[in-house]
Amino acid sequence: PSRDQPALKNVPSSFRMSYAGYMAASIRERYPPPWRVEQIPGGFRVVASNCVPVAYVYGLAGHARSAAPNSLTPAEALAIAQAISRLADDRPE
Repeated sequence: PSRDQPALKNVPSSFRMSYAGYMAASIRERYPPPWRVEQIPGGFRVVASNCVPVAYVYGLAGHARSAAPNSLTPAEALAIAQAISRLADDRPE
């Protein structure tokens, strides 16, 4: 599909809403809450309650950060990992 013609243009909005709800339920089954943040070398891992990793967020400090100035700091990586872990607490609309 092109930008002018989105793939779901002719799909009724009620179907799109139920599909979104289905996807949210499917994700909750695969990655059940609560999600927790674990520290790993170089960053943080967000893990679902069934021990399946959801996300990895890395941050660099010191000389490594000066070599890659657009990278996250460890504090920024932790903040993002915590924000990701809170997504499991949000209920779909």
